[in-house]
Amino acid sequence: MPFDLIHTITEDQAILSPEQIAQSCPAAFTKTASPETSNRYGFVDTEKAIEIAADNGFFVTRAIQKPSRNAAMIPFQEHMLSFARLNELGNQDQKNLVLYNSHNKRSSL
Repeated sequence: MPFDLIHTITEDQAILSPEQIAQSCPAAFTKTASPETSNRYGFVDTEKAIEIAADNGFFVTRAIQKPSRNAAMIPFQEHMLSFARLNELGNQDQKNLVLYNSHNKRSSL
């Protein structure tokens, strides 16, 4: 099941609400690591990263995650969030912050 987390800036981008993020990227709001991880695994909370980015003027414009055949693993899948500053949306020189994370030990923040 090939699926890449690739970011492309589109002209119709907009700031996503938490509900929109959760719909396309439920792993962004997962509060624990996958049960498959060891106690040495360093969990990084994506929701907290969203809050930190917002505190610094960056807001989510895209949220996607890799699919899973196993429904129980959906909350832990690799995911990508793209952030932009509100006043730069659609500008030629728009700066983006792109975050990749997972909660299943397969990738790190």
